[in-house]
Amino acid sequence: MTDAIGYINRDGCALVVDGTNALTGIVTVADLGERLADIATPFLELERCEQLLRKAVHDAEERLGLNLAVTAQSAHHSEGREVAVADDLTMGALVGILGADNVWPAEVAGHHTKTLRTRLGSVVEARNEVMHFRKLAHRN
Repeated sequence: MTDAIGYINRDGCALVVDGTNALTGIVTVADLGERLADIATPFLELERCEQLLRKAVHDAEERLGLNLAVTAQSAHHSEGREVAVADDLTMGALVGILGADNVWPAEVAGHHTKTLRTRLGSVVEARNEVMHFRKLAHRN
């Protein structure tokens, strides 16, 4: 379909033929838009998740009066990356911070953070599959 994009943009559609030149279909601008939405949606949803995680870390930093990003860098030695604020953290580091019991009020820590870690781990796994176009081996 990528070969036909120029024609579709210019003419509004492209005819699809088989090996015998028999007409088998038509591809329109609407078809391209639908395909683009299919491709872009996982990236846009992951970006939304990441922004929500960053907001949660910012909120926890305000509540605790700490810079959790710097703490996370010290704990995980972020491969030489300069980390000054939560916006500098990877999604995995954000999840690590939010999965710690000490960032939540005592009444929600414990069981709730274990559930949160499990669910956020699924988000990181989905992010890795989308961004790396393959399943990644689990690190334990």
